[in-house]
Amino acid sequence: MRESAGRVVVAIGRGASADLPNAVRHAALEGGREADVRLLGGRDDLEAHLADVEVLYGSLRADQVPRAARLRWVHAGSAGVDHLPLAELAAAGITLTNAKGLHDDAMAEHALALLLALVRHIPEAVRGQDRRAWRRYEPDALAGSRLGILGYGAIGRAVALRARAFVGEIWAVHAHPRPDPLVARTFGPARDELLTFLAGCAHMVAVLPSTPRTRGLLDAEALAALPRGARLINIGRGSLIVEEALDAALRSGHLGGAGLDCPPRDPLPPDSPLWTAPGVLITPHVGGLRPGTAARGMTLFAANLVRYCRGDPLENRVDLAAGY
Repeated sequence: MRESAGRVVVAIGRGASADLPNAVRHAALEGGREADVRLLGGRDDLEAHLADVEVLYGSLRADQVPRAARLRWVHAGSAGVDHLPLAELAAAGITLTNAKGLHDDAMAEHALALLLALVRHIPEAVRGQDRRAWRRYEPDALAGSRLGILGYGAIGRAVALRARAFVGEIWAVHAHPRPDPLVARTFGPARDELLTFLAGCAHMVAVLPSTPRTRGLLDAEALAALPRGARLINIGRGSLIVEEALDAALRSGHLGGAGLDCPPRDPLPPDSPLWTAPGVLITPHVGGLRPGTAARGMTLFAANLVRYCRGDPLENRVDLAAGY
């Protein structure tokens, strides 16, 4: 894994915890090496260090990979890695790790917050409060309904663990279906199984990464398979959803609402029709955030750096071919 037993040059991208450089130095020493820490203000700052960097906490462009002759390991501070040049990293034999597990609790809570807000018509109540208008309405309920979770990894299971207190049963789609006590029925990723899954779910939470297989998965046909009045919550990558199809399904009344922490275009531009589509609740990609996230990310990276410097296998390795 490591290139040599000498000093390891670690570049840290913008947005990392202010305490990370010291944590990096301590972790490297614990692993038996000294660390030369380079703080980067942005992606362009990496250019001056490309020839030296062995470990990168952050991101880089595809054209930079061939010029990073000593680079052996890239750590992404997020669970999603679709912003990185995966094919180029694979060709260069560079290991990629991510922050899997760091955001599970917060994202699960956010998904349920969006779903409960839509089912109980909270956005309408807030708008009425803004107008000082007392107008009663009849909310819907989750009790006894079936919730579908599209993408049953660690975050999907965290959603299921919390959702079981609200819903009747849970269905899930997993790339490699296996029994789970929280899930009444599990489906594989094949298109016919997906459509059967969607047709049986009163509401659905999507927690998928962005890969060639998932992009555009929720198109007009898929959204039409959901029962009329279903709510769609997306805390996975926005590329899963075809924007025009979602807008049409909402405006026709087929879908009862959509909670989007990750909209089809992220960030969602002002010209998107989804801003005014009925029943839409939008949050600006904050589902994984909570107090202490940066510190926990630092701890995860530092623990992996100890392993790296010792030559041990790294945790949270990304399958570069699969994209997650």
